Amino acid sequence: MNFQSLKILDIAIDGKTIEILESIEKNDLPSIKKKYPKSTLYHLISKLKSENLLEKRKNKYCLTHRGRFYLKMLRKFGKCLEKFQEISKMFPDHIVEFPEEFVMRLDELNRLEVVSADNTNVLRPLKVLMDLITQSKEIRAVSPMFYPDYPTIFEKVVEKMRIIELVVTEDVWRLIKVYDHIEDLPEKFSVYVVDEQPHLAITVSDIFLSMNFYRNSGDFDFLRTLISRSKKALKFGNDLFEFYRDKSEKVL
Repeated sequence: MNFQSLKILDIAIDGKTIEILESIEKNDLPSIKKKYPKSTLYHLISKLKSENLLEKRKNKYCLTHRGRFYLKMLRKFGKCLEKFQEISKMFPDHIVEFPEEFVMRLDELNRLEVVSADNTNVLRPLKVLMDLITQSKEIRAVSPMFYPDYPTIFEKVVEKMRIIELVVTEDVWRLIKVYDHIEDLPEKFSVYVVDEQPHLAITVSDIFLSMNFYRNSGDFDFLRTLISRSKKALKFGNDLFEFYRDKSEKVL
């Protein structure tokens, strides 16, 4: 990370500077003048001017082209950080991690809900997932872990599906390929093997996205699933699947 990037982060973590940029964008600097002492405001405005984010035109402060662009970036950064914090609260004892290419897209994961197992219904997350799969016409999944019923599940639904694509690790593929009739599945069923170990599992269809994470202890959590049915989340999930598929080798 270069020095200029660090200066952007310095601005991003200072709520006052973002407030000033937004108030100037709305032509509402007087509201900020009421909120902060003159000395504080002078220091912050001088700082933003020195970064070429503000300029004075006809005795009025305005955002520069750079200032408008920075504000867009800072808003995007803020939304993604808020979404990361939201997911982290939903999974407080888990490793919430995404590939770097998707970090600044986390705000696309809207309308999230958590499906959890409880003492009376340990298989609730799996049942909800299966209900969603049976309603779907296309399934794409990235799975770093193996669930024994997966081959049987996909055998049952493959006929009604337009396409089923799986990205798995080498270890998971070894367990899948020993199942009877795996080679007899139709061409619309494909399996890819990825070298790296994904930090999460995803299943995305034409109607839902589901995600599971590892616990801090290192074991995979089948009993707590994050689900969204929003179009933006489905796009995020499909792109994330393609990210791993592009790193994989087709084996079936």
